[in-house]
Amino acid sequence: MTTKHQQEPAGKRVAKGARHAKSANRSRGPALRYGYPPAEVVYARRRRRHRRHIAEGVLLLVAFACALAVGARALVQPGSTPQGPQLLPSAPQSQQGSAQAGAGSSAEPQAEPVQVRLVMVGDILKHMPLVESGYREDGTYNYDHIYAHVGEELAGFDLRVVNQETPTAGADFGYSGYPSFNAPLAFNDATAKAGFNVVLKASNHTMDMGYEGIHAELAYWGQTYPGVRTIGCVDPTADAAASPYAPYVYEKDGFRVALLNFTYDLNGYEDPQGAVALLDQAHEQDVRAAIRAARQQADMVVVFPHWGVEYELQPSDEQRAWAQVFAEEGVDVVIGGHPHVIEPVEVLARPDGSGMLCFWSVGNFVSNQPNSPSLVGGMAEVTLTKAADGTCSVGDYAFVPVVCHKGLGADFTTYLLRDYTDELAATNVGVWTDSTDCTPAWVDGFCQEVLGGGYDPELDSLSGTLAEADPVPILPVEDPEPEAVEAEMSEARTAMPESASDESNSLDLAA
Repeated sequence: MTTKHQQEPAGKRVAKGARHAKSANRSRGPALRYGYPPAEVVYARRRRRHRRHIAEGVLLLVAFACALAVGARALVQPGSTPQGPQLLPSAPQSQQGSAQAGAGSSAEPQAEPVQVRLVMVGDILKHMPLVESGYREDGTYNYDHIYAHVGEELAGFDLRVVNQETPTAGADFGYSGYPSFNAPLAFNDATAKAGFNVVLKASNHTMDMGYEGIHAELAYWGQTYPGVRTIGCVDPTADAAASPYAPYVYEKDGFRVALLNFTYDLNGYEDPQGAVALLDQAHEQDVRAAIRAARQQADMVVVFPHWGVEYELQPSDEQRAWAQVFAEEGVDVVIGGHPHVIEPVEVLARPDGSGMLCFWSVGNFVSNQPNSPSLVGGMAEVTLTKAADGTCSVGDYAFVPVVCHKGLGADFTTYLLRDYTDELAATNVGVWTDSTDCTPAWVDGFCQEVLGGGYDPELDSLSGTLAEADPVPILPVEDPEPEAVEAEMSEARTAMPESASDESNSLDLAA
């Protein structure tokens, strides 16, 4: 089967004055009675010289070893040690610095720029057919197949984020699909095995299995995969003082990046103990405070909002209103989910005129939704940089489309669009839904329609650099009322000199 594109592939030291004084005392003693020192003095001096030479040699060896270490560090890419970059919990309030960007970073001088590369994939909707796809004959579940075709694209990223929209609380709660989801814990195993190290848990389905379900899932993550961080939700049964609004701060070679996750709603479920970070009018001050705390603790801030209107290909007014809040608070990157379809990628203008990168929605990663637009998702890829002088910036970014392939069993998976074929599309049916027209050509056209001119169908991706982008207004510019326009035009006519009344000098007021 041919793909649409080939893969591009440390004794004591005697004080100097004291040493000289002892030498002077010896010169006035009997040692020079015969014009030369006695043998014991000679031997003592030789021993002192020998010890001094040894000490000097040791110091030279230490200096040479330090020089080698510094040179090796310059040659190795940051975070390439076997242990990888350190995962840090959020700094406590008592350790917060100033509100300026970079207050949370190390005070030691930084010799080289540091980059943090981040990738996020969209909604994981565990409908029952997807749950059943992982069932094995021995009665166990395995979902490695879901991520089998995107592993190479995930490689090389420091932060690998997944929007696990629906609960995975395990068998004790029974498995169920829409409207109140629950799936096997094996989904978490596959997610960790694929290399994801950040799981978004604030969604409209977070409370589907109640606080007990939250406890079961978060306890499993903490005990089985302590290197994976869940954000946007806390377990109130384990720690009543924990806040879902607390940022997770990731550090790599002194470069600190804070991550936050919020959701617009809980599908009508109550959350009296405040387990989930909400993105609604009643919690606007909590959202703003969370972003400010993140900026105090880190150099850059990335927000993952669960927002928008399902199946809408353009951002809603509510999304834009919240984006304005994020921009006002100094967020650097926004990557959204929930609409189950992709939405545009834009560089939005912050109040200071700088740009905030916004992926309005990356769509679904895998689901059993039947319509073709919901089978198309994307991987949001961003490079964040901290320069040697401490300044931080968003660099390159990309949107890489993926296609959910609804096959049987382990064939229920997701492909990169560039690896998808007409032959695969012909079998993207399964036994649960109607046939789709989700061919590579159709997906390319769909991506061009939604993502605009920045999308390259030859490369099957949208890419850009923040420094080269012209930030656009977040809120739409409202058209003035017709009466106001007419009054302005009348004023212009009154102020116009008579010499400007002929056709050659007239003002085109309608332009």
